[in-house]
Amino acid sequence: MNKMSIGEEVRAEGTNVLVLDIQKKYLILFNKYKKQFIKANNWKEYYEIVSWSSFEYYFSLNELIKNIN
Repeated sequence: MNKMSIGEEVRAEGTNVLVLDIQKKYLILFNKYKKQFIKANNWKEYYEIVSWSSFEYYFSLNELIKNIN
């Protein structure tokens, strides 16, 4: 199993996303193709593939910051 790091591109939901933050209960990711931030809750990593049980999409950094609890 690889250890994911901030700034790395990983595979998730059929596309590559950029890892912006790693927390125990959630990840903050960025999909550069759809121009959206993703808060991925209860995540798991298997090699360079990431999955999660629930998520929230945000289309601006300000919106993400306001809702990051």
